[in-house]
Amino acid sequence: MRKIETWLGSMNIRKKLIAAYLLFGVLPLVMITIYTYHNTRDYLLERTQKDMTASLKQLTYGIRETVNGYYAIMDQLYINRELLNYLNTNYENQSYEGLFYYTEGLFRNIMALYPDILSISIYSTNETIPEDSYYFYHLKEGQEPEWYQEVQKPGRTMVHEESLIFLTKLNLYETAGNTHIIKIEVSEHAVYQLLMNTSPGTAQLVTDTAGVVVSRYGEEGIANPVTYPGPLMAVSEEIKDFGTAIVLADKKSLLREIRRSAIVIFFRCFVISGIAFICMYAYITCFFRKRVECVREGIGTIGSGDLSHRLPALGTDEIGEIAGWVNGLAERLELVIAASYKKELEIKRMELELLQEQINPHFLYNSLAMLSALAIQHGEENVSDMACSLSDFYRISLNHGKKTLQIGEEIDLLKSYLKVQNARFRDMVRMEFEIEEELLTCETLKLILQPVVENAIRHGRERDQELLVILLRVFLQNDHIFFEIIDDGNGMHPEEVWKIHEDLKNGTGGFGLRNVNARIRQSYGEEYGLSLESEYEFGTKVTIEIPFIKMRG
Repeated sequence: MRKIETWLGSMNIRKKLIAAYLLFGVLPLVMITIYTYHNTRDYLLERTQKDMTASLKQLTYGIRETVNGYYAIMDQLYINRELLNYLNTNYENQSYEGLFYYTEGLFRNIMALYPDILSISIYSTNETIPEDSYYFYHLKEGQEPEWYQEVQKPGRTMVHEESLIFLTKLNLYETAGNTHIIKIEVSEHAVYQLLMNTSPGTAQLVTDTAGVVVSRYGEEGIANPVTYPGPLMAVSEEIKDFGTAIVLADKKSLLREIRRSAIVIFFRCFVISGIAFICMYAYITCFFRKRVECVREGIGTIGSGDLSHRLPALGTDEIGEIAGWVNGLAERLELVIAASYKKELEIKRMELELLQEQINPHFLYNSLAMLSALAIQHGEENVSDMACSLSDFYRISLNHGKKTLQIGEEIDLLKSYLKVQNARFRDMVRMEFEIEEELLTCETLKLILQPVVENAIRHGRERDQELLVILLRVFLQNDHIFFEIIDDGNGMHPEEVWKIHEDLKNGTGGFGLRNVNARIRQSYGEEYGLSLESEYEFGTKVTIEIPFIKMRG
């Protein structure tokens, strides 16, 4: 698989297009053609079978209706007593002119209504009836026609010769010792015309009871008795006292036609898809490829470091969108680099300001250590405690130049600061703590609590003699550490709170809170920082949010 990917990756776009056309164009076309051929073949064979069955039903219905029509004529002649009386009359001593006039009129009327009737004849044993070889024939013992034995069966009879012959006896019982047989000869056209309603590629046949074809229409080459060269589809139905109706189809010819149609469709689709591919290939190689090269060269220029380079307008399609995205990316990279540079400068400026703030404390730290030693020598323990607290505060705040320390150390720094403030304000500032112990070893920036507490002491009371209670809560929530500094001081009006929020947002205003907020965001990200809530005459709450980071060691 990796070799195939490597091989495809090394091909140029033209070869890839040709390979894609052969794989996704020609191959599916071949598969669709094969699938269509098989589905079409099954459908057409099934459809042909249904059509043949429908044709057979129509054919058998037509034959039965036609035969029943001639049987109806036979029934009318069978019950014609006047005709029977004429035939039983002895014409030795009387004229037979009445017989001829009656039968002439009767038979001509029937033949006029049924033009497919070739002749109507009467075969009789009454030898007094003159034989005219047109209407009347004598039945002589030993000289009976071939069909004579068939007519001896009860009921009506039909036989196939060169035409259809319908036979019936006029007397069911012997009368005056005479036998009379009506013979109606019908042209094969009466059945043949029913076979002409057939679809191409099929044939319709009618056979007698022995299987000999007596009428046919459609495909040539049908033997007699019925055989068929090649694969054969056939449906048949027997017609009582008549024979069998058969509908045939040449399956081989039908399949050959289906294959020819499938091949024609394939080559047409192949030619159309080939023309489309040539047009697409010409478009891609002449127009599309130039635009791709332009984008590739532009990306290479920008990637080499020239972020001021811009791609020309290449339209509004996908290539044009990519060019626009590349230009937008270059612009954003310029902005990000500029912002990053600005941020680095701001951090350096903040560190410089903090260092400047710590220069004097570093000097004071050494001086206070000496003052504490002198105070102990002269028995001034209060002075010594205050000097030690200041010394601890500045020792922790310097932290060997590091900007982070443990939360426990930051709280110790705050406590040292409070000792100094209470020595100044005579214990009028009371600090309370609610701290989750497991957070004491987590990381924090140094000097983020002291400026907030100092701000509360400075602005939270109207007079220094008022007691100020400050609560510090440290807790973990959603992998973020929260410091809440809550005082019960004077609080602030809404417009003052809004102004502080704007100052924090814009990086303006006083140094204390602004410095804390800026250092947190620059160190941990914009989602962290400082927020303030206050209600006039009820107090103020400052919330500091930093990420949860465990310190090593």
